[in-house]
Amino acid sequence: MTLVVGAARTIVEGSATILAGIVTAAYLRTLATPEKVAVIFRGEGPQGLLRATLVGMALPVCAIGVLPVLRELRRLGLPTSKLLTFGLAAPLLNPITLVYGLSVLSFSNFLLVVAATVVVSITVCDVSSRFAVDPQPTSEPLPRGLTGGTRLWNLFIASGRIATGWTATDFAIVVLVSAVTASFLPPGLFEELCSRSNRLGPIEATALALPQYVSPATGVMQLSSLSKVNLSIPTGLAVYVFGVGFSAGTIVWLVKWFGPRRVTALGLATILVAVAASYGSQSLLPVPVAQEEETHGLDALTRPHHASFGSLGHAVSYGLSYTDPMMRGGAVLLALLLTSGVVFRLLKVRFRDDDPEKVATDTDSRMSRAVPASQIGAVAVCGMALFVCLVSYIYFPGPKESMEEMRTLQADAIVAIRTGKTGWALEQLAAWDQTAAKLPVGAAIRFSFPTAEQRSATRALRTQLLWMQDRVRDGDMIAATQQSGDLMNLQLAAQRAYLRERP
Repeated sequence: MTLVVGAARTIVEGSATILAGIVTAAYLRTLATPEKVAVIFRGEGPQGLLRATLVGMALPVCAIGVLPVLRELRRLGLPTSKLLTFGLAAPLLNPITLVYGLSVLSFSNFLLVVAATVVVSITVCDVSSRFAVDPQPTSEPLPRGLTGGTRLWNLFIASGRIATGWTATDFAIVVLVSAVTASFLPPGLFEELCSRSNRLGPIEATALALPQYVSPATGVMQLSSLSKVNLSIPTGLAVYVFGVGFSAGTIVWLVKWFGPRRVTALGLATILVAVAASYGSQSLLPVPVAQEEETHGLDALTRPHHASFGSLGHAVSYGLSYTDPMMRGGAVLLALLLTSGVVFRLLKVRFRDDDPEKVATDTDSRMSRAVPASQIGAVAVCGMALFVCLVSYIYFPGPKESMEEMRTLQADAIVAIRTGKTGWALEQLAAWDQTAAKLPVGAAIRFSFPTAEQRSATRALRTQLLWMQDRVRDGDMIAATQQSGDLMNLQLAAQRAYLRERP
């Protein structure tokens, strides 16, 4: 049953990122040349490492979706060090990671993910640069698609072929290995490993997360769930690096390309540095003062709680409960692409070539005209602006979502103050104040500009929160407890002002 649940979860979670990798690989197969790839990844030493990392950050793929891209880049002659650096950075730090990370992680935890990715990427680049195995470009003629319509058709054909080729094998290997590994792990095991009292947590988590598949979005959400229940972030970081950055398919292809001895050396160096970074982060992160709580955020990496086939439907539904519309939409598109790929292979559909003479005389088609560089630049600027708007929209939630978060923080802060837990109280009050500060911005970017009443309510609430933090910091818990009622009234006033609630 673990195989069925794991397959369903992987299909839905990874479909959008696998689809992005397939389309990118199809573009490289039909339009890219070794010369173009050399220009994109130009630079040696630190400059080459930085460029490979930045290119990887622009591609929203997972550990499965990056494999077809790596195969095409290797065919086009990309040096090994840049190839592996790109292959690691793309799943770990991409637009999905940035959007989800900025929305659900604290800024310190988000920087920790970025720093861990950079450190591991430098290690991979340094070790792989010593491999005396650099691929040579293969001279495969590109389809002569000179018009936009023909290029899109060839891109569609290549995407279907890639989806039904080695990518399908990659997916089968990852699902099988992940399911077999998870079937031996009892429910709740990762929660125990992530306990702050478990000194071997990063090492144990690395060994158990490495053969499993975790999508970038799920990896960020798992790290967020650990933070919310005060479990070990360093152990969660190890789960993120090896669950998101690697998969069984990654290991298979690395061994095929470079041999077991080189891959073993690369793996040991990567594990050593990543685990050292996890342990080192313990001295950088503040120690949670609240008690550890229970979470089900890591249940996907273990055997389902409902382990009988009679409860298969419930187990699958629970496993898919953390997916979002983007994941489900990607699953539908990937299924359509797989169906098209099977048809292309059965009917032996070939790429389409344009007649240069006919294209030269055909100037009526908009798709046949060259796109000016100014238009490409305008599209890039609009894309960056859209991405910034999306990040802002997620980082600054709407008033309703902020109020729900503030009610939770209010309850925790009041309990901490009344029980005399200074550290926990300061932590909750600071988070409460930070969420309150987002209220006006969150309302404004949703075209609901704050009124004078809303601004006044926010100002009064934040002033009282700062006063409470000063009292708690000075150890005057009696005064803080006496004023907790006023603080709750100010919270209620802000809620009424923003949500238009009647007294």
